[in-house]
Amino acid sequence: MKLRTKEIIGIIVHCSASDRYAEDDIENVKELHTSIQKMSWNNKYAEGKGWDDVGYNFYINFNGDLQLGRELKYSAAHARGYNDSHIGICLSGLNNVANEAQIKTLSWLIPVLKKQYGMKWKDILPHNAVNRLKSCPNFDFYKLRESLKEE
Repeated sequence: MKLRTKEIIGIIVHCSASDRYAEDDIENVKELHTSIQKMSWNNKYAEGKGWDDVGYNFYINFNGDLQLGRELKYSAAHARGYNDSHIGICLSGLNNVANEAQIKTLSWLIPVLKKQYGMKWKDILPHNAVNRLKSCPNFDFYKLRESLKEE
């Protein structure tokens, strides 16, 4: 893994693209990201990425539990062009993403990271804002971000 060469200036929020509880854990995402073979994911087959580690820095499962992923000192692998400067947070889910427990955890985590790294609200984005081909994170992130600004 490559050490970050840029300072952390933002956050990108993702979803895992699976509503299956059997895949509701960062270790399963890590297996998909580090495998070099096709794997079953969300009842389909996905190509393994062959990476050194999971691409996200944080993962929030369906129960709202926060799981640690790739250490922040390493460049992430979650959004091309942003990996060295942005933290990747992934919520478990595809269509059932952003339940109350997940939003509660995300609503705590984002302000903590924002303050720690001196970010502005405009630097905290959904994945589809930096990759128009993605629907991820599959919920209205801007509505959530606005509600966090008011707190």
